[in-house]
Amino acid sequence: RAALFDPQHLGSTLAFSAFNACYRADFEVEIEQAQRALALLPPHLAWERGIAAVNLGIGLYHTGDMHGCEAAMYEANQAGFKAGSPRTCQRAMGYLGRISILHLRFDEAESYFEQSGQVVIDGKPYGFYDMSLFDLAQLSYERNELDKVRHYLELGMQANRLSSNAEMRTYGLRLAARLAQLQGAREQAWTLLDEALQ
Repeated sequence: RAALFDPQHLGSTLAFSAFNACYRADFEVEIEQAQRALALLPPHLAWERGIAAVNLGIGLYHTGDMHGCEAAMYEANQAGFKAGSPRTCQRAMGYLGRISILHLRFDEAESYFEQSGQVVIDGKPYGFYDMSLFDLAQLSYERNELDKVRHYLELGMQANRLSSNAEMRTYGLRLAARLAQLQGAREQAWTLLDEALQ
């Protein structure tokens, strides 16, 4: 019974509670619980600290605190590497890439996205890599590299079928609609947008 009140036990519980808050898009709760988790979890619990840090970063990103998000994602990436958790590193690098774009560091952003999506790019689809692949498609679109847009969209949709993430699927469909519109395929663009709305 005493273990229930152990700070490490509470920290682990809060880390996973922050994870659940993220899926409810309850970002204020996500931030609060992740911060509490990080205050309680010792450095040697790298896996749990990585989960808390990446969820803190996601919450801060969605509430507009980009500096806080960047710091949290650096910590998450380090913790994920220490714990041998590729999923934590993947998510952290994906958001670090998005922040690099906000700072107009496009080559750096591309490097982060490529590292984040490397398992899929190498032909081994893994579900949670869809965000970074769609981000690569978006970056390629801005650079007018349309063959790359199609390539990353295809890989992103493959990964999304594994993740079943509706938000990311909508992101991919909107990008595909923009590409279709650019190529003059207006009917296809409307079909893709309608699917995104559904």
